Amino acid sequence: MLDLARRVSLVDRLSEGMSRAWLGARVEPRGSLAELGGGDHLSDIDLRLSVAGNVFEVCIRTMQQTLDRIQPVRLFRIDPDAPASSYSRLVYVLFRDVPMFWRLDLEIIGRPPVPSPEAAPFEAAGSLPASALMNALAATKAAARGGDAAADQLLARAFERLGERVPALGTGERIRALASACKAHDPSLQDLADEVAEWSLALRV
Repeated sequence: MLDLARRVSLVDRLSEGMSRAWLGARVEPRGSLAELGGGDHLSDIDLRLSVAGNVFEVCIRTMQQTLDRIQPVRLFRIDPDAPASSYSRLVYVLFRDVPMFWRLDLEIIGRPPVPSPEAAPFEAAGSLPASALMNALAATKAAARGGDAAADQLLARAFERLGERVPALGTGERIRALASACKAHDPSLQDLADEVAEWSLALRV
C-alpha cells in the first residue's frame, strides 16, 4: 500500500496537472522530494507551484477543484498564519484512496510583477482540530522512524492547541488519545481520526 512507485506516479500526475492548469505555471519539488532519493515511503509530497502574479488569487481560490480533478481531495487546508496580503500560501491536502502519509504540502507563489497586495486578499479559515490531527499523523510518522522525542513534541503542541492536558501515556496511546480528542472536537474528522489511529497500530507505534 505504501509502494514508492505509486507515490512517484502521484507526484508526476500532480505536477503535470498543476502545470497545465495555469498559463506559465511551474512546479518543482522541495523538501525531501528535492533531495537525492526523494524521501521514503512515509514522506510527504512537498511541491512548489509558481504562477504569474495576476492569476495568483484565482489559483488559490480554484486550487481545491483543480486538485480534485487530478486526485479526489479528502481534506484541504490553507495555512491560516500566512499574511493575507502575501503572495505566498502553504496548502495541505489529503487525497482519497491515497495513504495519509503522502500528504501534499504545496507552497504557492505569485511571481512578479504582482498587483497591489489589496488585489489578492484571501482569508484562510483555520481548524484547530484538523491542525491537531495533522500533528497526530506527523507524530505517527516520527515514532515509526524511531523519533519518539519529536513525536512527543508534536503531540504536546497538538493537545495544547485543543486546550487539553497531555495524558500520561506511551507515545502510541497518546497518538490515539489525540485522534479521539480531535474527532470529539470536530465530528466531521471521525474517519480521518480513526485512520490515524489505525496507522499507528499498523506501524506498531
